[in-house]
Amino acid sequence: MGSVFDESKYSIHLLGREQGAHPILTVEMAHMILPHVSPSVYKEYRNWRILYNLEYHGTNSQTMYDCVYEKSPLVVAIMDEEGYIFGAYTTDYFRNDNHYYGNGQTFLWKYVNDDSSFRFFPSTGNNQYFIISEKNYLAFGGGRGFGLYISDDFTNGFSDKCETFNNEKLSCNNQFKCVNIEIWCLEL
Repeated sequence: MGSVFDESKYSIHLLGREQGAHPILTVEMAHMILPHVSPSVYKEYRNWRILYNLEYHGTNSQTMYDCVYEKSPLVVAIMDEEGYIFGAYTTDYFRNDNHYYGNGQTFLWKYVNDDSSFRFFPSTGNNQYFIISEKNYLAFGGGRGFGLYISDDFTNGFSDKCETFNNEKLSCNNQFKCVNIEIWCLEL
């Protein structure tokens, strides 16, 4: 029997979610992610503002780039058609660029439904392939595959083990279909 999470004990606020949207990220999940973000200031990030939601903003990659323009740090949360929830964190803002960028604070994560826990995959330090994003895709990690790859229409993606994060696949299958994607900006 699992414990009941009491949201009132936590001061994280998820702001800006549209009425009728099917949420991915919960306050409990945000609370589990928060200790893994920028260690020097993570306790300050209590307001999380949604910038992009696939259901509300649609499947155009340019719309996503417009919604998150020069905003950071960011948490990406994805729910696939099998109900798996996973994503990434970065201190960098997304840009339409065909070169890798980012830093060692970037990580991948997945929520484990069976026991309501998280698995985190921080940088291994083996390479600098943190994020690559352009008109046709958004991807995290590299070296023998992407840790997380999302297609330009945000409906399809895949996840492989990669050298950057030494992660396990984030979904139940390497290829997945996105039901929803949320991108959150952590605010001080």
